[in-house]
Amino acid sequence: MKKITALGMVCMVALLAGCSDPKAANEDNFKKALNTHYEKNCVALSWMDFSNSHPGYPVSIKLETPTMFRGPEGTAEANEKKLAPYEALVSAGLLKGEDGQVKSDGLFADSKDTPAPGRIYSLTEEGKKAYQSPGNTFCAGHYTVENIERFTPPSDSPMGKLSSVVYTYGPDGEIADWAKNPAIQKTFPDFAAKLTPHQHGHEELLLTNKGWMPARDFQK
Repeated sequence: MKKITALGMVCMVALLAGCSDPKAANEDNFKKALNTHYEKNCVALSWMDFSNSHPGYPVSIKLETPTMFRGPEGTAEANEKKLAPYEALVSAGLLKGEDGQVKSDGLFADSKDTPAPGRIYSLTEEGKKAYQSPGNTFCAGHYTVENIERFTPPSDSPMGKLSSVVYTYGPDGEIADWAKNPAIQKTFPDFAAKLTPHQHGHEELLLTNKGWMPARDFQK
C-alpha cells in the first residue's frame, strides 16, 4: 500500500510540474499565449475612404452636386452612400457632424478647388477613447480564446520548435456598446462578423526562452 501511495505521489508531482512548466506543449499554455496576443490587439473598426486622403479627425467631406449625367435623386443617393460610414459613427456616438463649406480632400483633389457644401466630422469624447492613430481605426475591445481544438507535437524549424494550433475564439465580455449599435452593424457587415462567437483560428506557436508565443509576434 505504501509503495502504491509513493508511486501515486511521484506521478502527481510529475503532473503538477508539467502543468506549471510554461514551456510544456499543452492547452493551458497555448491558450495563455494566444490570449496574450489578443490583449495587445484590438477588435478594430476600419474602412477605406478614397474621399479622404488625410487620415484622422476632423475630416471634411464635400457633397456631390447634380450634373448633366446625374439628377437630384441620383445625387442624393450618392451623398447618402458617401456619408454612410461617418453617419453610422455619429449614430454610435463616436463622431459629431456639422454642415459647412469644405474643399475636396480625396486622392484626386484639385488644389484650386473652391469651397462647397459638405459635412465636417470630429471625434466626440467617446470617440477619442476608442480612436487609434496610427491606423485610423476604432477599438471595440478584444478577443479571448474559447477552446483549443487540437495541436501538433512541437517540431523543429529554422526559428525553433513550432506547434500548429487550431482553436476557437470570440469577443470577450467587455466589447464596447457602440460596436453593437444597429447603424454600425448594418453599415459595416465585415466588422459585425468580427463580433460573433465561436470563430475558428489557426496559429503557429513558437517556443521561446520564456514560453510559447505566436511566431508572427516574435520580432515585434
